[in-house]
Amino acid sequence: MGIPVFNHNPGPCKLFHVNGSEDIDVLPNGLAIFSSGLHYDMNPSGVDPAMHQFKGILYTFDMNNPEAKPAPLSYENFDDSAFVPHGIDFYIDPKTQEVSLFVVNRGAGQHSIEIFHFDQANMVLKHRKTVVDEKISSPNDVVAVGPDSFYTTNDRYFHNSLLGMVEGFYPLKLSNVVFSDGLHAKSVAEHFGMANGINIDASGKYVFVGSAFAGEVVIFERTDKNDLIERQRINAGVALDNIDVDENGDLWLGVANFGILDYSSNFTKPCPGAVLQVKLSKVEGSKEPFKVDDIREVFANSGTGEFKCVSSALFHRGKLLIGNPFSNLMYCDVVAY
Repeated sequence: MGIPVFNHNPGPCKLFHVNGSEDIDVLPNGLAIFSSGLHYDMNPSGVDPAMHQFKGILYTFDMNNPEAKPAPLSYENFDDSAFVPHGIDFYIDPKTQEVSLFVVNRGAGQHSIEIFHFDQANMVLKHRKTVVDEKISSPNDVVAVGPDSFYTTNDRYFHNSLLGMVEGFYPLKLSNVVFSDGLHAKSVAEHFGMANGINIDASGKYVFVGSAFAGEVVIFERTDKNDLIERQRINAGVALDNIDVDENGDLWLGVANFGILDYSSNFTKPCPGAVLQVKLSKVEGSKEPFKVDDIREVFANSGTGEFKCVSSALFHRGKLLIGNPFSNLMYCDVVAY
């Protein structure tokens, strides 16, 4: 018997119909961008035929005006015909305030990290750079730490979907985290049971990595050479996808479910999902840099209706966006949970 899922929302919610909202990030002014059109083969029986028709798109969503619909961004100096966006992250240059968007591209044949300048006035992404490296073999999520530098998670070692399932379910702990300065890459953390979401605290000192099959958030301290030293593990007890860090320093976790394997090959199948908030406070002079004040389920859905699975959750000033790997985006006013 499976664990029952009892549906609950943190307040009134509405759906926006898109072909996925796998990852989401937001600027301080409330303008969010999310990735859509992910083609991800995770089941040996193949993918739902509808996935073959998906087109990779980056959408904007104004969290200050939820009545407005998601709007697709246009590109400059970039061919999006084979674009398959996955994880994304903004970087705001502290000196110039120039905004860059880093995007994991799982396009056919070659995985890469695409770096864009975001022209907010014209809602255009101006392509700056493509980063390809043999060490970036199966990128899932990305967190930017400089104009051209970033950490990314390789979510699996085997690219074959059957071997990928074996790798995950045993688990073989073959996935890792890679740092790149835009020119050279190196592995900086290893032995994950599917390294998935990645993010960083406001100080830039601590990196959070979701170990999906272990159900843990692993906290690392950055060195001056951008290596990572493990400092702490937070056991969430559930399979984790993307990680968001809000303005208070709390974590918002998209909770995956093994139903996603069947769902990815047949979109009529149910796929439960949830959102967790992990409230953190800094601890000085301790081996573990954070105290976990609370872990709370903010949202849960049985995945039998229009909204299925959860890949990401982004909280911004009383509002919550919830992403799905292959279908609708959900917006909620956060009233109570």
